[in-house]
Amino acid sequence: MNREDEIIVNRQLKDSLFTHLFKDIKYLKQLYSALYDDADSYEDEDFKLITLENTLVYDIYNDLGLLVKDKLILLVEAQSGYNPNMAVRLLIYIANSYYNYIFDNSLNIYGTKKIELPKPEFILIYTGTRKFGSDILRLSDSYCHNDDITLELIVKIITEDTARNNIISEYISFCQKYDSLREGLTSKDDIFKALVATIDYCKGNDILKEFLETKEREVMDIMMALFTQEQATNMILKERYNEGRLEGKLEGKLEGIEIVAREGYSDGDKD
Repeated sequence: MNREDEIIVNRQLKDSLFTHLFKDIKYLKQLYSALYDDADSYEDEDFKLITLENTLVYDIYNDLGLLVKDKLILLVEAQSGYNPNMAVRLLIYIANSYYNYIFDNSLNIYGTKKIELPKPEFILIYTGTRKFGSDILRLSDSYCHNDDITLELIVKIITEDTARNNIISEYISFCQKYDSLREGLTSKDDIFKALVATIDYCKGNDILKEFLETKEREVMDIMMALFTQEQATNMILKERYNEGRLEGKLEGKLEGIEIVAREGYSDGDKD
């Protein structure tokens, strides 16, 4: 892949719908309330976004870091393409988050006094329709041998079945409606129509209704920009794949010619 292609594939959008929704303190608190029972114990200023840029993904930001006093919550959205390596990715994420926290708070990890870190919690919000046999992912599932485990990381999976009547379930419903309407579509005009139909349906069924009514233009821009990038990425990868196949065929032919020439030369020596 040349430099120009790399720039296109790795171009970062400012937000995904997931991060755009929860940048608003109102919806961020609703998200926290959907996860924990102590939301009333905190003021708006207790919620601090610490999302890391370009740590878990290369195209858009679909991860969310949230610090609520002594609790550090890392959330990741997984769409229909389920990734079994999310625990590994979150391990990298928490290491980077702790590094920044130590630096920002001038903590001395080399001194004799024990430092205090916010307790981490890991959550995966899955918007697809796949059914899981367990509601958690474990880092140890990725180990070659998982006996005598010395490092573990547990990720809670939230799906349409476990998210009930809250902003998470509404977000999942929005994503699933959009996915169902855009399935099989390839043109920008058809995708746009599917997005409009999704927004109209959700507003009519009280799914993220207030957010969509006030942020409809931003939602349209984000979702269409994402589709445009998907197209560009797929086109480039397809071109590179085809080029690779052609190069492979050419190399194969050249190798064949060399073998024939070499064997023919050897046969000539025997005569």
